[in-house]
Amino acid sequence: IDQLGKFIVQDFTEGYKAYGHYVKDELGSDVLVGCNVLDENQSMDASYIKSVQVDRDNITGQPVVNFTLSSEGGEKFYALTSKNINKPLAVVYDGKIKNVATIRAALSTNVQVSGFNQTEAEELSITLKSTTLPLDLKVISSQAVGASLGDDSISQLIKALCVGFSILFLFVICYYGLSGLLSVNLLIINIFFIIATLSSFGFTLSLSSIAGVVLTIGMAADSSIIIFERIKEELRRGAIPFNALNIAYKKATWTILDANITTMIAAVVLSMLGSTAVKGFAITLAIGIVCTLITMLFCSHLVFDFFINVKTKDLHIGFKKINIGAEND
Repeated sequence: IDQLGKFIVQDFTEGYKAYGHYVKDELGSDVLVGCNVLDENQSMDASYIKSVQVDRDNITGQPVVNFTLSSEGGEKFYALTSKNINKPLAVVYDGKIKNVATIRAALSTNVQVSGFNQTEAEELSITLKSTTLPLDLKVISSQAVGASLGDDSISQLIKALCVGFSILFLFVICYYGLSGLLSVNLLIINIFFIIATLSSFGFTLSLSSIAGVVLTIGMAADSSIIIFERIKEELRRGAIPFNALNIAYKKATWTILDANITTMIAAVVLSMLGSTAVKGFAITLAIGIVCTLITMLFCSHLVFDFFINVKTKDLHIGFKKINIGAEND
């Protein structure tokens, strides 16, 4: 026998065959403990078993397995056991010997097997019940999945992402002007941050993960809109643009944090309790939330400060062109 439990040599008299004897370990896995050569001419299948139950011996109180055979099965079993008294009888399932018992007397329709603990008795009962199940399979339907199906799905997904992001970016740019253009660039940077983080941790970008990226970009765009609307509110109150920018970021920060932290909690719970696909979505969403907070609250503030103080004296928030020359006076 090799290390995998396969028999290297099968040189036996015709009608005899070697089977591995397996027992369950602490983890419930089959462990090979030896082998037995069985006479296949003296055997019967489990289709004759009518019922199986675990009980206890009336005298010793030890666990026993009682099973009942049909009348035809009882006749065959009596013929088998009467010729092999005091010889071992093996229970074979799926090409493996599960139990070996010694025949003490000729047995017929009512059979009792003893000599093991409660766990072993229950395992034997399960084995006997399993072997009585019909194994004939009937094909109801069949489908063939080729490699082109995955390519088609990816192609359709990329098209959907391009269309969706294009509409989102167009809306932000048209509605918020130059500020919207800066926000779009930050959203693209945010996508690169998310993909780079996933790659650094070795995560696979599955379909569920891509869904997490899409949701994250939507939340990032929502954060930009919250900041822009806060800036417009401060401008309506008479604040100069430079102060309006700083006040808007301070106020919007807590609103954005509240929304993203609650989503982060949901993502953590899903990553702990969800299935594989759900975990991929949750992990991507959690990473996307962190990247979004860094991009929208820190990077965007730096970019706007840079353009206000260095590059230009005009800033577009919506359709209103704001002169910001006064804030540096």
